[in-house]
Amino acid sequence: MKMFEKEISDSDRFDLIIIGSGAVGSATAFAAARKGFSVCVIEKNPDVCFETSGRNSGVVHAGFNNKTGSLKAKYCVKGSKGFESLAKQLDIPYKKTGKYVVSLNDEDDHLIDGLIEQGIANGVNVSRVEYNGRPALFSPDTAVTDPFRYTTAMAEAAYICGCRFLFQATIRSIDKQDDLYRFTITFKDRYGEKEYSLSSDYVINCAGLGAADICAMVGIDKYKVMPCRGEYHIIDPCFGSIPYPVYPAVDPAAPVLGIHLTPTIDGNIMIGPSSEYLDNGETDDYSTTADIMDQLFEEGRKLLPGLTRAALIRSFSGNRPKLYIGGEPFSDFLIDESLPRFINLLGIESPGLTASMPLAEDIVSMIDLNAERKVPKPATERFPYERMSGASNQICRCEQVTANDILSAYDRIESIGAVPTLKGIKNRTRLGMGRCQGSFCTAEVIKLLRRERGVNPLRFTYQGDGSHLFTGMTR
Repeated sequence: MKMFEKEISDSDRFDLIIIGSGAVGSATAFAAARKGFSVCVIEKNPDVCFETSGRNSGVVHAGFNNKTGSLKAKYCVKGSKGFESLAKQLDIPYKKTGKYVVSLNDEDDHLIDGLIEQGIANGVNVSRVEYNGRPALFSPDTAVTDPFRYTTAMAEAAYICGCRFLFQATIRSIDKQDDLYRFTITFKDRYGEKEYSLSSDYVINCAGLGAADICAMVGIDKYKVMPCRGEYHIIDPCFGSIPYPVYPAVDPAAPVLGIHLTPTIDGNIMIGPSSEYLDNGETDDYSTTADIMDQLFEEGRKLLPGLTRAALIRSFSGNRPKLYIGGEPFSDFLIDESLPRFINLLGIESPGLTASMPLAEDIVSMIDLNAERKVPKPATERFPYERMSGASNQICRCEQVTANDILSAYDRIESIGAVPTLKGIKNRTRLGMGRCQGSFCTAEVIKLLRRERGVNPLRFTYQGDGSHLFTGMTR
């Protein structure tokens, strides 16, 4: 947290404060900072990409699934067309795979024709084909990317352009005074909890699962965000892979796209997601359940004959922010400016990753200020990787992650003011994401960080408070 005290002081004023550093928040920060606005991002987690943006399939959708005329369709189609160029600019992986949507029974055959009509109306290239003898839609422009590296690269680019980040921060209050929005914020560092007061001309609420709570803090109480948990299986690449995502045809009125198979950019196959609304409202409930795991396996076998349980190496879940207005579900993105210069983005679920940059650019276009700050450096410049003796030694053999990769990730995390965690390093390197899931490399990572960066193993966590890796010393 020393980075915060060095770069931001109590009572600092910004052109805009962004709440949330997921894909949309980080993209908005980048779009605003490179235009010359002074920007501060407030994030409750220790690092970027710890919630919805880091718990999804990583698909760059083409835009045929979204209702014609909706904001989802508008921004998804635009984002899909520009994603490859953006990926090159950010130096992140991107692969155009194509995608099949398959009718699994005769009763669903008509859904294929409906999706094709909708895709054509949205300006998307789609065609009617067969898949294993069943009617199917084929989308040649669907792609896959790495949502972790996308979001972290976007945040780094924003930082290089002058954006400031405040992590592990809790917003206590937001008040409007003298045409400014004033924030009272507490954040944790090694010495305890500290309180700061910041102000801005504009506020962009990109809090995702917490967006309705932010609205309520300023008196906008007509929205509710319900977490919808989706569980996934990850298949070992040794089992084999598939060249493209395969989805079942589902009713357009359904809240999700159905359990599907998706190849990741790194060669795994993912099965999921399921769909379960969490009535308790626990946005951080990322449990996986035996019944859903069994269901995912059986559904996966329908699309991937020969699948065995031995091929499953990990299960996880993510929560989608489902928007309700007046107690009724709302199935589109929503941009709300009930208060002047306080812009709320609600219901930003799939295809939020695909849509993030064009959505961010339109939000930034709403800012009526003169951007006079000089952008410090080109947005494409990346952090230098520190070299050391033995840097090429592999620490994670499954994913071929070297000591240098790990130390570079650690330094990049600290550079933007985030708190180094094992999850943050994994997100940037794929450390521990292979067959053994960190069983062999975790201890070596801790040794490396202790030796080269002075990390205290008893204070180092997996993903922040409550996730310590060790309980004490044995000798």
